[in-house]
Amino acid sequence: MWLWVMNFIVGLGQMTLAGAFASYYWAFDKRKDIPVFPVSSSFARSLRYAFHDFSGLNSYLKTINV
Repeated sequence: MWLWVMNFIVGLGQMTLAGAFASYYWAFDKRKDIPVFPVSSSFARSLRYAFHDFSGLNSYLKTINV
């Protein structure tokens, strides 16, 4: 269980940072299109849209790491 939780936290952090950087990279007009709090917005998107897929992948990675 401990290994699953640690992998989940690391993966969620990586996904959050990737979403924050992607929101900057793909913004057409940097002043208008970037959210006020890009990391918080990316964290909310990660939990909202990819939580289920990420949990399943994390269970798979746990079996490989052991």
